[in-house]
Amino acid sequence: MINPLYDSFPDHVVVHGQEYKVITDFREWIRFLELVKSDLPETVKLELMLEWYLDDPPEDLEAAITALGQFLGAYELYEEDTDDSVHPKEQAFSFEQDASDIYSAFLSAYGIDIQEVEYMHWYKFRTLFDSLPGETEIKRKMHYRTMDANQIKDKDERARVRSIQEKIRIKDKKKKNIDDYEIGDMFW
Repeated sequence: MINPLYDSFPDHVVVHGQEYKVITDFREWIRFLELVKSDLPETVKLELMLEWYLDDPPEDLEAAITALGQFLGAYELYEEDTDDSVHPKEQAFSFEQDASDIYSAFLSAYGIDIQEVEYMHWYKFRTLFDSLPGETEIKRKMHYRTMDANQIKDKDERARVRSIQEKIRIKDKKKKNIDDYEIGDMFW
């Protein structure tokens, strides 16, 4: 596990004991996620994913893609946990749909204008994103999206929550939108 208080964020992945340098800027990892969700043929996606390696990718393509998925999931930042609050079953956010809320949250919570940041490591972005205050709009949406309305006993409150969930739900496209936790999990 990486401790962001004293460990440097990695600039590589490890495949079969060998280090391979990868792109680390947060914008590129959001693009990676968009690539995975795209309707491109799987062979094209796999070929494009390998471009996240700065040099030649590992020969074992399955292991190479798995390593990228693990980097995307930033698993080194978190202790292994099967708690659903860490990896909710419902998609909590969409970088595409919630872009304005994420941008605003970084600006209001941290004074970081993402448009003006030349570079930010993916792990740093993830750390900041995951730690956004609960009163930011994106965190409120994430809370409602992952809330199980069936657990609410009061029918009026349950109806209110379901109404909110319907208004803020992640819009389905041709393919199911999935978050980076699910992407990382699919490579395991």
